[in-house]
Amino acid sequence: MNRLMNYIRLGLVVVAAGCSGGPSENDGPVSEPAPAHPAQLRVQTAVKTRSAVDGTVLPRGSAIGVVVTTEEGSGWFTPSATSGSGSADGGYYSDGRNVRFVNETGENTWTSTTADGKTRLLLFSGSERGRVYGYYPWTDDADIRGEGSSATVPVGILNEGAIVVDAAGATAGTACTAADEIDYMYSSHRDVVGAGTTTTARLVMEHVLARISFRMYASSGSQAAVEGDAESYYEFAGYTLKNRNGSEELVANFDENTRLSVATGEITGAVSGGQIVRRIEGCRLERSKGDTPEDDGAAAAASARVGNLCFPLAAIGHDGGKSTGIEIVFEVRRMNGDGTVASGAAAYALPLAVVPGESDKWEAGKHYTYTVKFTGSSLSVESVTVTPVSYTHLRAHETKANLVCRLLLDKKIQLRQRRVAFLTIRQFTRQTRQIQRAFTTRHFTRTTRCF
Repeated sequence: MNRLMNYIRLGLVVVAAGCSGGPSENDGPVSEPAPAHPAQLRVQTAVKTRSAVDGTVLPRGSAIGVVVTTEEGSGWFTPSATSGSGSADGGYYSDGRNVRFVNETGENTWTSTTADGKTRLLLFSGSERGRVYGYYPWTDDADIRGEGSSATVPVGILNEGAIVVDAAGATAGTACTAADEIDYMYSSHRDVVGAGTTTTARLVMEHVLARISFRMYASSGSQAAVEGDAESYYEFAGYTLKNRNGSEELVANFDENTRLSVATGEITGAVSGGQIVRRIEGCRLERSKGDTPEDDGAAAAASARVGNLCFPLAAIGHDGGKSTGIEIVFEVRRMNGDGTVASGAAAYALPLAVVPGESDKWEAGKHYTYTVKFTGSSLSVESVTVTPVSYTHLRAHETKANLVCRLLLDKKIQLRQRRVAFLTIRQFTRQTRQIQRAFTTRHFTRTTRCF
């Protein structure tokens, strides 16, 4: 009997050990017997915020850079195995300084491939472990500065570019950018991997730049673009973002010392001054069908968004809802009904519109949409929408003064939910619906889609 009881006690100890909580995602891997052969580094990606440029999550053919350091991040991971079974026709990495991964076969199927298409692997053996950082897009080894978690890569913006808007894009309300725009990202998730646990790292990519977009429509009272041509129309031909009144608030310059930290996503070395210029083709202005906010809202919703990526700004100085240091010069041209240009573009300069507490800074990973009304002889910014890029189908509700994100409604409902938590489900549902109806009636006049 004593022997039986001892076996039972031993079994309980084993069960208790097996049911204990595992490590969190930031803990090191659980120690396991190392495999007999070296294991190669693999990655999987998740993107917290959808790509700000082409609307897809790291489309096929993307190349990300992976930096593998020692577990504490003080230097590069250095593998003991730099040769294998011969499956790597591009050889093996001697350190984790800059491993290139490409998703040629699927959006989240990443292979360790060199720029010339050969397989090159980073191996882990025995008890070796390393911490994995990621950035996008991949850059050449010569561009990596620093060591370990202090590594940085180049980052920049497109100062001049061309945006082509097609009819499908305008109808869908998508946001168009120049083809050469680069959406820089870093991974906020930093797994520790090793042959004894797993050599697959999960990368959570986040944007490091802000996005600025404009959508322009014509008022119902705007005169015909070409006298006597009922089919004539106006076209949004371009814009320039620049500093005004001697300010250097807009940061649009960069050089070889403008760097992105692969560990934190912080940008350093961006230079004040400069400007951002976009030429636009095919951006026809939708005409409002009436003078009501609903009519203007419908015209704005049907208009294409055009924009650019830019360096984040911690603060935008303003007075009375207008920036004191940044202005936009819009260009509008008259088009004949047959699509030919009737006259050269006319320029209209406006201070950047600012909504205190919402658009008085440009944050990384956020999208700022400025809605502009054209009367035929003048322009005015009617509203500003601020949304995280991840809210691909966020609904915004517009008043003439400004756009209020649905997030505001959600927040108010959440606060009210705390107060009515003690109510029955039926009472709770009734009060929530009342809140939604009251809030919608008071603040919102229409629904659009924001990107």
